[in-house]
Amino acid sequence: GQQQRVAIARTLVTGPRVILMDEPFAALDAQTRETMQGELLQLQTRTKSTILFVTHDIAEASFLGDQVHVLSRMPARIVSTVDVREARMSILARLAVEPADQRQDRRSDKRTGEALRYEPHFLEVQQTLKRALDGQAVDRKFDRIVPPSSK
Repeated sequence: GQQQRVAIARTLVTGPRVILMDEPFAALDAQTRETMQGELLQLQTRTKSTILFVTHDIAEASFLGDQVHVLSRMPARIVSTVDVREARMSILARLAVEPADQRQDRRSDKRTGEALRYEPHFLEVQQTLKRALDGQAVDRKFDRIVPPSSK
């Protein structure tokens, strides 16, 4: 985890508008990975940088991403784009968690992150990404999966 932190810090020194990350947490254990994901969300909120994050982990993609682009096998092409931001905000609203404000992304809060990761509707978001990987049509807005909050 410390090597990843140093690599990210080295990148941030230049003040980039776009940060490219190719499976940066793949070699980490589960607890360190979740910690680093939270730190990445806080970092993105503070710097306002766009982060292009490559991962093979569906749960990681759905937790960290706002838009997830599913690629085909070689030659790689975008076969589906899934907007998970809307679904995540709806789930957080139903969990009575405030949406992200200007200072901190609420997904990075440990309790909120755990609630979101294991919430049944969020698991449906991951299933939608799995269907996209399998080449099936997906509901990109999750209207059917996550109904609007009844509050």
